[in-house]
Formats: sequence, structure tokens, C-alpha cells
Amino acid sequence: MRYLNKLMNLLKFLSFILFFCIGGALASNVTSSSKENGGFKLFNTVFNIVKLEYVEYLSDAKIFEYAAQGLLSLLDPHSAYLSPKSYQEMKNSTKGEFGGLGMELTMENGIIKVISPYEDSPAYKAGIRAGDYITMIDGKLVKGMNLGEASEKLRGEPGTKISLKIYRDSAGVIDVNLEREIIKITPVRSKTIAAGTVGYIKVSMFNNKAASTVKKDWLTMIKNNPNLLGLVLDLRSNPGGVLAQAKEVADLFLVGGDIVTVGSRNSEYNQVLKANGEDITKGLPIAVIINSGSASAAEIVAGALQDNKRALVVGVKSFGKGSVQKVIPLFNGAAVKITTSLYYTPSGTSIQAHGIVPDIVVPEATIKPLDKRGIAVSESSLIGHISKKPNTSSVLINSDNNNGLMLSSLFDSEESNDFQLLRAADVVKSMSLYKKTTVENNNAKKIK
Repeated sequence: MRYLNKLMNLLKFLSFILFFCIGGALASNVTSSSKENGGFKLFNTVFNIVKLEYVEYLSDAKIFEYAAQGLLSLLDPHSAYLSPKSYQEMKNSTKGEFGGLGMELTMENGIIKVISPYEDSPAYKAGIRAGDYITMIDGKLVKGMNLGEASEKLRGEPGTKISLKIYRDSAGVIDVNLEREIIKITPVRSKTIAAGTVGYIKVSMFNNKAASTVKKDWLTMIKNNPNLLGLVLDLRSNPGGVLAQAKEVADLFLVGGDIVTVGSRNSEYNQVLKANGEDITKGLPIAVIINSGSASAAEIVAGALQDNKRALVVGVKSFGKGSVQKVIPLFNGAAVKITTSLYYTPSGTSIQAHGIVPDIVVPEATIKPLDKRGIAVSESSLIGHISKKPNTSSVLINSDNNNGLMLSSLFDSEESNDFQLLRAADVVKSMSLYKKTTVENNNAKKIK
């Protein structure tokens, strides 16, 4: 009977291996050395201990699920076992709508780390930043949870409340209370800036519609403003998304060259994605803005445009998530998300843990008038100033009863308060002026 029980347990473990390897395709790859090292025996022993000794009853299926979660979570911060619920929520998020707090997460040393909050999400409005650590969720420690478990606790019905403890290097522990919402991601927004002289496209996430929307928005802008000097492509707080969309967006601004190299120990995954586009801007200057929340697909686009000398990158160093995850659906509605490859920029630089370093470092800052009251003072605002009427010789004394104070509206707009955006627009205008001057000088030399 004991032998039969051991045999049944061994068969259970084998079924776990088959389950994990999707239908048994990899079961034949188990080498004789792994058997000699006691891998099967170890798992069988641990399985029996848990089954017989754990304080609460666990079904065989639950033990196998925990084993899968543990195995994947120990590989790297981005590999994970996705329960059927988590898998469905992940698929919904790439479509641009899901319920929760609206932030992209990773795991670091057993703690949940924020890659970036989505713009206008509850997390964004509550002031949660890239690089924050979530240490507690509704009074429960995050340490010990895997990424999937933590993500499920953060998600919930719209309107329900949740409390988080956040650790931030510069501020220590912060208590944050939020209300869950349906997260509707607008992947692309566009407008003209700098008094209508520069195009602006903000890509918040590379979902399935990103590239087509970027192209449509630019063509509309340039049609309505044919004298645009160039483009600011804003990839700040963009946590990434679909690799194919990152490739297509970069391709919109390149006529040739490499976009990204995907490298793996498995030659099946190795590939070099090349540009074969048309450059929809027709060579106009481009500035790309990044920050510490720019990750993955956003880093691919920034790195491709930077290494191909197609754009200047402005801002601060990006997050540094340069790994590729493959999602493999399982028979039970769950999925395995596993890291298979690393990204390399066209120059051969690994994005992983290094990030993209901007050409022009511009810290995140807001601009405020020197006079804290927002008051602009000039000669005409002084009480009793001398004023001369046009076309007359008569002299008038100003007797306004408002003390001559005029509230300045120079700093009212969101654009004028965004230091990085202002500098990026300046970069585009400077490159445009340099290009124009160079062309004029060359033409003058030809005439001579």
C-alpha cells in the first residue's frame, strides 16, 4: 500500500510537470542527471509533508498551483503564474479598460514596486509615483505575496475603497487611501504646443491601437498646421505594452535601421526588428521625453530613435525593464508568464536594469513665478504713473483704484508649468532653426 501511495504521489508530481510544461511537450526533456540529483524525490517528499502535516487541508490541485506560483516567482520579478482571474484581467488591460487603481507593478526583493501609474488613474491622482514600494494593502503585509496575489487584492469593484502603505525613498512611509475605478486608458493624446508651432503626442501605453492612433493624430495635426517645426513624443510614465506596437510606432519615424534586438538562450526567440517605414514627419526634428516611469516598450521606442540619430531624448533615465515575457495559456484558464528574452537597443546596449539615458538631462520640475503672489509689476502699474495718450500732447495721471496690480496669466496653462515639456519644445525649435540655418548657408555657398 505504501508503494502504491508513493507511486500515486509520483504520478501526481509528473502530472504537475506535464501541467506546467503545457500538455507534456517538455516532459521528455527531463534529463537523467536531474533524476540523479533527486529532483523528483525532493518534490515528492515535500508534497507528502504538506499534504499530511500542514495545519489546514489543501487539495492536490491547490498544492500544485502553489508549486507553480513559487517556481515562477523565484525566477525573476516578471515571471508569474496567472490565475484564471488574473489572466483575464491582464487581457482586458491590453484592450484599454479594466477595474482597479491603474498602475503597472513589478516585484523587487519580495516587495511590490510601482513601475508607473497610468495617467488620470486613481493611483496617479493620489500621487503614487514610479519607484514607490507598496508595503501593505488594507493592513496586510505585501511581503510574502506573489505579484499575481497582490494584483488581485488591488483590483476590485469600482467604488470600493482601499488603503495602501507606500514607502518612498525621499519621503519614508506614506498612507494612501484610494477608491477603485474602471480604468479606461487613453493610449494616445495629441495637440499642438508652443503657440501652435510644435506637434505633441503623448503615448501612455502601447496597446493594440497605439501605432495607428499616433499616425492618424500626426497626419491630422500636420494637415491643420502645415508649418509645424517638429514633434515632441512624450513617453513619460508609459509602462510599456505590446512589443509589436512599439516596433510600429518607432517605424513611423524611421526609414531604415534596426529598432530592437531580442536576445535569448533559445535561438527560437532571437530576432532583430528592423525599420521599413516612411517617416511620417518627413524628417522634421523630434524630441522624446522619458522619465523613471518609462519602461519596456517605451524604452524600445526611445532607444531606437536615439541610436538611429532620429531624435534627441530629453528627461531623466528610464526604468530599465528590458526583458520579454511570453504568456502561455493553460488548460484550466490560467496562464504562465515567463521571461524568455532581453531587449537590446540598435547600438547593442541592454535595456535591462540600465534603462535609456537621455541626451539632455532635464529633471522633473514645475515652474512658478518669482513673485509668489503671481503679480506682475511694471511702470504702468505704479500709482500716479505718467501716461501719454497716443497722438496728443496731454498728460494724464493714472488714478485706477486697483493699486495698479495685474494678476499674471503667464503660468496658468499646464504646458507652461511642465519644465520637461518646455525644454523638449525648445529642443525641437532649436533643431529646426539649426536645420534651416544650415540649409540657408549651404545655398549661399552654392550661389557664390
